[in-house]
Amino acid sequence: MTDAIAVGSKWGYTYVGSWRLDAPVHEVKDLSVETLRRQIIESRALIGDRLQLYQIHSATLESKVLENVDVLRELLRLRASGLVIGLTVTGPNQADVIRRALRVSIDGVNPFQVVQATWNLLERSAGAALAEAKALGWGVIVKEALANGRLTDRANGAHVRALKTEAVARRTTIDALALAAALSQPWLDVVLSGAVTVAQLESNFPRQDIRPRTAATMDVSIECLGAEAFIFAVIPLRQIRIHMRNPAQSCQFAGSERPQERACQTPSNCLLCNRREGFSASASPCAVSGISVLRCAGR
Repeated sequence: MTDAIAVGSKWGYTYVGSWRLDAPVHEVKDLSVETLRRQIIESRALIGDRLQLYQIHSATLESKVLENVDVLRELLRLRASGLVIGLTVTGPNQADVIRRALRVSIDGVNPFQVVQATWNLLERSAGAALAEAKALGWGVIVKEALANGRLTDRANGAHVRALKTEAVARRTTIDALALAAALSQPWLDVVLSGAVTVAQLESNFPRQDIRPRTAATMDVSIECLGAEAFIFAVIPLRQIRIHMRNPAQSCQFAGSERPQERACQTPSNCLLCNRREGFSASASPCAVSGISVLRCAGR
């Protein structure tokens, strides 16, 4: 089971609040090469050789970190040592930052391999840029899939009432429905739950499958759930099925630890590629966890 968990951390912020709620400043952002060198030592001291993914904490265009040659060379050196290098983005300019990161080149090599961005039913602006990153072979992680609580039972508003209606019809929870929406994106590798209690985790991933009342034909089995080392919230590896069409006609795909191809046992239209008969699922390893995920070959 431990081999199925990807452990990542971030660098760039230093906590200075001395654990006091009334502290005037709680954290300082510094994306300099000096901070990178100091914090990678601290991260490895805390996490050891389990650290696999190291990300810039909230890269922005204004910070100029994507133009800082010293930082980029150090990240390239860390990548060469075996770490997967990524960046996290946030705010209204996520797409611009992602596309700028895709163009980074140091001695002909882009040090970045993974991007973590906000995407949810209320904030979908980064979707096209994330698809571009995926097309170039990057791993894609989604954070804030529950919109900081606005896509849960605790929230209020017309959007919650609409989601509640859909969730009740599917015998599931609002947050599970929101996470399923993120998991169904063709460019996604990992969605971070953010759960910090057992109750939250059970609400995020209830036992029932999520089945739309209309539409119809294909199961997408995703076995690539992740956890952020920063908060040590570990999501156990499990299969999440998103029934995109009539479950009576669904294609049963099963995950594998090794890349392979498996023919669909119930030929019918694939919603994603629209091929009708005999389409197969091609297993490819997640860039973050290394676990294979079966996808429709036409995707």
